[in-house]
Parts: sequence; structure tokens; C-alpha cells
Amino acid sequence: MFVSAGCGTCHRISAAHTRGRIGPDLDTSEQLTRTQILLQINAGGGGMPSFRDSLTTEQKSAVAEFVFNAQHQRHHAP
Repeated sequence: MFVSAGCGTCHRISAAHTRGRIGPDLDTSEQLTRTQILLQINAGGGGMPSFRDSLTTEQKSAVAEFVFNAQHQRHHAP
């Protein structure tokens, strides 16, 4: 969902093999909570558009869960 929603155009995240350079690098940025990720998806800001009306609730939740898991797994990898 991260890729199909177009998130990788702006964001780098190894788990999705994306290399965007416009938005924050999600591999190296601060770890976000699910709530913080969902707020950013819905509200946009800092150059990021809002996806409030362009993604379903389920799609937004899937993106948030993916980003959360990708960020938190990288910090717990052996």
C-alpha cells in the first residue's frame, strides 16, 4: 500500500525498496507512533499533501502500520 499510494515517490524506506528524496527518509528519521503517522497522512503538512480524502481508512491504516513496523524493526534487528 505504501508504494501504490505513491509514498515512495517522496520517502525512502528500505522495507518498500523506495528511494524518494523529497520527504523525510523514513529509514533514518525519528521513530513515529502509529498515531503520529496517521495524523501526518490525514493532515499533511511540511510539503506533504493530505491523503484524508484520497485513501480509505483501511488504506491509511495499512500505510501507518507498514511505516511503524518498518521503523521499529530496524531498531530491533540483530
